[in-house]
Amino acid sequence: MRITLKSIISIWMSLTLAAIVAASLTGCSKDAALMQPEPVLKVLSRTPDALMENFVKTYGERDLDTYAQLLHEQFIYTFNPETSRNLGPSYEYFTRQDELECAANLFSGEVVTNSRGQQVPAITAIEFRHWEQIGDWELASPDEVDGLRGVFECTIRFVRAGAGDLTVRGRQLFTVAMADVSDGEGAVGPYYQIIGWQDLTR
Repeated sequence: MRITLKSIISIWMSLTLAAIVAASLTGCSKDAALMQPEPVLKVLSRTPDALMENFVKTYGERDLDTYAQLLHEQFIYTFNPETSRNLGPSYEYFTRQDELECAANLFSGEVVTNSRGQQVPAITAIEFRHWEQIGDWELASPDEVDGLRGVFECTIRFVRAGAGDLTVRGRQLFTVAMADVSDGEGAVGPYYQIIGWQDLTR
């Protein structure tokens, strides 16, 4: 089943990846338990392209530890304005912590209970059917962040146990920035991390 704005809001009150996680599929809320301390870095992205390749691989493998390491400490996910209007002020944006709390449920492969007390089928696989950058990386606005911005066209399938699969199609805007990150062995270098993710789907 393809997810559209009208159908997903009317059925699950959500829209795209983070909104799906937040509003229904994983039962996460902004009051979820805090994440555990992060392990030694597994992936160090020296270029924006390498970072996004790591994002697709890590998200598809549902590897929470590595996914956490791809996100900048100041990471912000910005919801589509129409999604925010329908879901309320709690869903204007997600911080890094919010995103990781949601991803923990999404990646778990377990049936969960959402905020309405409903059991939600487990996500057993995440498949990137299409992932293409539209245009080149551009400088982000200096008023926002010292980094680069890129738009990606995506088709992502969420496979659910005992229920119909869900597909998200649309564009997503990512902002990446360099940060001094330790590799866990004493070396520190400037590596790229995702500092912004904005839903551009309609």
